Amino acid sequence: MSPQDHQDSVPFPESLKQESQLKSFLEDGTYWTEVYLYEGLAGRGLHAAFTPIALRGEVLEREIWESAIGDGGPGFVVSGGDQIDYYRHGCRHDDALPIVIKHSNYGIGQPVLPEIIEEFRHLMELRPNLDHTEFYRLMPDGTLDPAALVSESSVRIRTKYLRQYQAARQLDLVRYIDSRVWEIGNHTAGFTATYGTDLREIVGPDYRFRLWPYYGQPHLFRDATVTLLMGKRVIPAPPREKAGMWPWNEHEIEDYQDFSIGEDELGTPITHTCDPDCLANHFGANPGAPHYLTPVWFRPEVLQKYYADSEKYEVTDGNLSCGALWSVHIDNDNSDGFVMVWLGDLGV
Repeated sequence: MSPQDHQDSVPFPESLKQESQLKSFLEDGTYWTEVYLYEGLAGRGLHAAFTPIALRGEVLEREIWESAIGDGGPGFVVSGGDQIDYYRHGCRHDDALPIVIKHSNYGIGQPVLPEIIEEFRHLMELRPNLDHTEFYRLMPDGTLDPAALVSESSVRIRTKYLRQYQAARQLDLVRYIDSRVWEIGNHTAGFTATYGTDLREIVGPDYRFRLWPYYGQPHLFRDATVTLLMGKRVIPAPPREKAGMWPWNEHEIEDYQDFSIGEDELGTPITHTCDPDCLANHFGANPGAPHYLTPVWFRPEVLQKYYADSEKYEVTDGNLSCGALWSVHIDNDNSDGFVMVWLGDLGV
């Protein structure tokens, strides 16, 4: 029976082509990027690492992974009989920096959660919750921005923080996939008839994959055809100006708010930006513009948010502060009962 005849008698299931898995993997992450995933022997495995820009061509040329799941801890390699080398991250290529270290408890005690590498957590200033399943970044206004989610089988990191880390360190992000799909019956001939070979190479400008079938695998896949999709995608580092941290954020455009500073003769509110660079001052800047010391009045209820969260904010006579992140002088003890802040101070 020819491969084509066999394909007619045993149709080749669309699922074994793994087109949906490949499409999903190649799509850019939006809010979150999965950097570790383990769905068992009959599912997907995802892994990720940072690699130097200079090695991009070499990384794409290699079929093997630069970093395997379980890499990340330091160790030694013996070669040439007596040559002993220390590997900082225990990877096949020590210039690859794995993002997640997967520990094994060898079946003893409670499972150990995957760990986001310390260097990434410290540079991006991530802080965990009590059980280290959620990580947040402290923002300049004192709020906590969700940054990472960790479970026994998955690690997802906010895409923007991965990209900022890449920009700051000038490292490519390499994502790896190992995906298995199986169907009962021998469909390997159908695979051969579909692709003309028993091994399909899928190569693009920033990715390299291999897709091939197996039949009659012992244990889990007995009497089934399994296709294995394995490969990598390189996501280039953005320019350093996109790092979102000092010293590359000095010239970022601030989003200054407009505030009401009075009314015209018809009672229409007059508003102006609080950007200090657009205000007049005692040194002759911006003649004709409102002065830095223009009062802006608020209802007293504006302070309730800060009184309600005393662990983060402190309101005293004449000052409002958020830890050591910021503080602003206020007049909260005047006869009018309103809260007054200088226009320029609102923009500092």
